[in-house]
Amino acid sequence: MNAAMSMEAAGGLIGDVDGESATYSHGGRPTTATYMYRCLKKSGWDWSGICTSDTGLARAIANNYNTIKHFDRGQFPDPTETYLVSSVAALVVRMIAMRIARSDQGTTELFSERIHDFDRLKDEFEAYGVIVDDTGTFVAPSGP
Repeated sequence: MNAAMSMEAAGGLIGDVDGESATYSHGGRPTTATYMYRCLKKSGWDWSGICTSDTGLARAIANNYNTIKHFDRGQFPDPTETYLVSSVAALVVRMIAMRIARSDQGTTELFSERIHDFDRLKDEFEAYGVIVDDTGTFVAPSGP
């Protein structure tokens, strides 16, 4: 929850990024998924190993976060999905914090020490046999 809340706040501070309109409401306004998307983009990671699109991953984080935040609206999300999106959110928040604290360093320098964190995250998705599709739903990966 803390990492997702941090992403929501950071996404508001980051401002518009390319491609975010796919996360807007039907009325054309930013949503929680928009703020998550901004953070995913700002992190600099290539998320394709765990999702079919950054939009879908942003939706999955936002849906999970909102379901927990608004607990009185129904059943809690699947624990495995919560664990996985929490791992994504924690990694994103760490990377954004590093980007702010070390703005003098480029992506390669920042990521070189954290690549094992990202690889571990991809391994976890693979171990659970899931990826996130464009709608933000956890599904079995397609293909070989």
